[in-house]
Amino acid sequence: MPPSRFVPSDVIDFWKTAWNTHLQDKQPPWSFLEPVRRDAHADVNLEVPHQRWVVRMAETGLEYSDNPYTQIFVRDDYFEAFRDAFATAGYDASHIEKNITGPHFPNPFLQVHPTDAHPYSGFIVTGGPGIGKTLWLMLVLILRLHAGLPTIFQSRPNDIYFFHADGVVCVESVTTLGKRANNVWALVDSNAALQSVDKAFFQKGAFVVQAASPKDERINWVKGMTFLPKKFILAPWSLSELIAA
Repeated sequence: MPPSRFVPSDVIDFWKTAWNTHLQDKQPPWSFLEPVRRDAHADVNLEVPHQRWVVRMAETGLEYSDNPYTQIFVRDDYFEAFRDAFATAGYDASHIEKNITGPHFPNPFLQVHPTDAHPYSGFIVTGGPGIGKTLWLMLVLILRLHAGLPTIFQSRPNDIYFFHADGVVCVESVTTLGKRANNVWALVDSNAALQSVDKAFFQKGAFVVQAASPKDERINWVKGMTFLPKKFILAPWSLSELIAA
């Protein structure tokens, strides 16, 4: 394990709260069913669920958002993105369904064995602004930690966090990470500060999952690769989702 830079206490607390907690509680941390309150004047013919899954968490210290308190509204399309990501990684996706109302949030990573391998590939979630790309990536991080699966997260150029069974390390460069196990996912939240993906992640054996806008500078890292990463475009918010949110 490489020497770690300073890890903020919020990040350590985030790991402690989430890591491998499925052994005590099948319910992922911060997740709950929230009732949907409809306007009395809303179209009665529009199908809107009575409850929706949300994930509400405090500050994580990961600087993925300017908002220190985030509520993730679990969109239907998030489950479709899970299915495609699983298929791209070579995992069975047949158990992933949407609109499940309980009793537990359906964490698809609980059916992934820690030694399951994945092909040399990557997955890109993209779409318009405000559509939920970054929050989907954060949901992936929470669910993987809940399932006890080693995961890398990056949203800033010189802050690469590796969550694993013994804690969290933070390094400046991918090259300082040792060769990872086959089941490590590297979650990269591309933004104005972190434009693209470091190809060195693939040399470390990681399955790269990127959240990015469709701008060329965000996804031009795929040029020259020996494979074409799977791209998933999040659908625009439906009227039903807007009402439920």
